[in-house]
Amino acid sequence: MLSKQLNDLPLKEFKHKLLKWLREQCFYSLKEFMEFNGNGIRLGVSVVPACLDVFGGDHYKAVATGWGATSFLGDVANTLQKVTLTEFTDRECSVNYPVKKGSTFNNTIQVCYGDYSRKADTCQGDSGGPLTILNHRLHCMYTVVGITSIGVNCGTPGQPGWYTKVSHYVPWIESIVWP
Repeated sequence: MLSKQLNDLPLKEFKHKLLKWLREQCFYSLKEFMEFNGNGIRLGVSVVPACLDVFGGDHYKAVATGWGATSFLGDVANTLQKVTLTEFTDRECSVNYPVKKGSTFNNTIQVCYGDYSRKADTCQGDSGGPLTILNHRLHCMYTVVGITSIGVNCGTPGQPGWYTKVSHYVPWIESIVWP
């Protein structure tokens, strides 16, 4: 079992091996990870690891979570909020965000999500939070496909928010986390 292999290592080596092992588990088996309970990691219904989206592609529905405002210029939430959002097309993103102040929608590094008819969105204070989908390979785990970035007048139907596309940055993330 992995916990027996890692418990006797110096902290730096422990972190490196654990992170490498977690990365591999997102693609292979959850069994060993669920057996691992050493060094303060307590998994349960509310605490599960998340994988990074390495494949990219279209994800029609995704879930954003955050502690931000619950309406445009409103108060921040007292409890963690979650909202299911719909992916907008690249064309819809470009139309909703024409070139302003030198920035424009770039589908290589960004993706747009929102809702066509409901006031469902992320808002001020949610930036940096995850946009996730259910992991198709590992039951009860999620894959982070985006990071909440910017939007205009949150909660406006038909007006998507921008999310940083995680799959584009995986090589960079891995170069930092798993040198």
